[in-house]
Amino acid sequence: MKSKNLDDLLLFIKVVKTGSLAAAGRDLALSSAVVTKRIQRLEENIGVLLLNRSTRKLSLTDEGSIYYDVC
Repeated sequence: MKSKNLDDLLLFIKVVKTGSLAAAGRDLALSSAVVTKRIQRLEENIGVLLLNRSTRKLSLTDEGSIYYDVC
């Protein structure tokens, strides 16, 4: 279970660095749907929303920014 959490954390870092769920997925050979589900799982596990998502934009929430800095 811990490796899944670590993998999700590393995926979150990749999403932030690339600025896109799709770009992170391409870099890691994952579909956008898988990336989205894993980010949602991470958010559920830690109990906070990390990313604001819209059809055109992805941004960190305040909590997501703090979490990213800690990572």
